[in-house]
Order: sequence, then C-alpha cells, then structure tokens
Amino acid sequence: MQRISLRSFSLALVALSASAAFAATPAEPLTRAQVRAELQQAQRTGHVLAPGESGLTRNQLFPSQYPQQTSGAENTRAQVKADLQQARRSGDLLAPGESGLQLNALYPQRYNGVH
Repeated sequence: MQRISLRSFSLALVALSASAAFAATPAEPLTRAQVRAELQQAQRTGHVLAPGESGLTRNQLFPSQYPQQTSGAENTRAQVKADLQQARRSGDLLAPGESGLQLNALYPQRYNGVH
C-alpha cells in the first residue's frame, strides 16, 4: 500500500512539473525555486492526485482538509436559467450517448443559424 501511495505521489509530482514546464514559454524557463513554490502551493491547496485509482485530487476527495477556493463571478439563478434556454435554442448542449458532440453538430438542420 505504501508503495502505491509513493507511486501516486511521484506521478502527481511529475504531472505537476510537466504541466508547469509546458506552460512556461521557452524564453522564460522556470527556476528550481519556482517549481518548488508551485509544488508547495499545490500541496497546500490539495491540487495533487489523491492516492488510489480514482483520478481525483486531494481537495476533491477531502474538501474539509483544504481551504475553499473562491470562484469567479457567480451567476444568479435567473442568469443560469437564461443561459440554459439559450443553449437549448442554439443546440450547445451535449448529445446523449458517448459521442461527446453537441446537438448542433449532430443535427445542424435543427439549429441552422441560431446562435
């Protein structure tokens, strides 16, 4: 069990390092100190993979152990309803099944010119 959790932590560390490395522009490589700071920040906020095969981060699995993340601007209920109605009219909803396509991509004749 300890071996699996060590392996999970290693994978999380590699993924974090790799994502930070790919995010940096070639003209501005990250320093060792910046990578360490990002890792420490990810550990503090729980943005590292949790042990096991769930694919969830620690803050998703154990939300009470990490500070709440503040989201951006919050929508009112009326705004959410309006957005949903617009998505229904334009077909910007996922189609049933496992295709991953939106309704307007599957049935363009139903949503022709509605955006």
